[in-house]
Amino acid sequence: MYCKSTSKYLIFIYTSLPGYMFHCIENLARYTDYKIILVETTNNKNYPIKFSSTYFKIVRLQEFKNLIQNIVSRDIQTVFITGWGNSEIRHFTKYFYKNNVNLILLSDQPFKNNFRQKIGKKLLQRYLRKFKYVIVPGKAGYDLMRYYGVKDENIRIGLYTATNKIFNNAKALRDNFKNYPQVFLFDGQFIKRKGVVFLIKEYSQYRKLSKEPWELVMVGKGELEHIIPPFVKNLGFVHQDNLGDVYANAGCFVLPSLEDHWPLVIHQAACAGLPLLLSPFCFNHFEFFGENENGFFINPHIEGSLTQAML
Repeated sequence: MYCKSTSKYLIFIYTSLPGYMFHCIENLARYTDYKIILVETTNNKNYPIKFSSTYFKIVRLQEFKNLIQNIVSRDIQTVFITGWGNSEIRHFTKYFYKNNVNLILLSDQPFKNNFRQKIGKKLLQRYLRKFKYVIVPGKAGYDLMRYYGVKDENIRIGLYTATNKIFNNAKALRDNFKNYPQVFLFDGQFIKRKGVVFLIKEYSQYRKLSKEPWELVMVGKGELEHIIPPFVKNLGFVHQDNLGDVYANAGCFVLPSLEDHWPLVIHQAACAGLPLLLSPFCFNHFEFFGENENGFFINPHIEGSLTQAML
């Protein structure tokens, strides 16, 4: 499809491409006549699959700098850009804007009303005016863009999605089990920001207090893998196609993140019908979580909060 000469270009520029966005772009490429170029500026080191596609072109930043010289601006339909902290990305924003190319910002930054965002409100308004639209995942992202002065008509919601069928099927499988799975599930990078240190400490305490403790199963990869004790089941990285069985065999989903803009795993767990033990710093809780409805909030800064929720 990339070789079609009659279509215009869609260009996606990503600092670190998540796996689910790769699949979204690939599906788009399969059902459109646009030529699609995906530019990666850095690798996602905790997602060990190297992306490749027969439907669109994937290039590194340096290759793209050479490639763009041979593409006439009028042949570019739209450029989708992520982030504003990367100077190379800001450079391309300025370049395409000067050449009258449609720009769409993809942003998952949530509204926090902190000092940094108060500064950003003054510094970013001029930058944001270069974009025809801003696409955000949900409420927290929408609130930030409105805070930054972006008009309602220039904001679109629905940046991220999940492969619902896989996780809906997981719920159907679990509903047919004779016994409900007594398993807590964590799915995410093994890094401090995801609350992994807190999780291990709280689960260890829970095991001491519970007469019949549930198992903790962890899915993921990252620098804190070495702290996972032998009594925790570490499945390592699991490809999405195989996650259905993992979620089907879980009884409760746990994510005690210190900060998480839009953890896709919460969407997946909700689709799989799992109760949720969540940090309020997971900013898609507005869309997928109701306290005392499908789970409980826990505070990763308060010792014992997760232990008590597990009990």
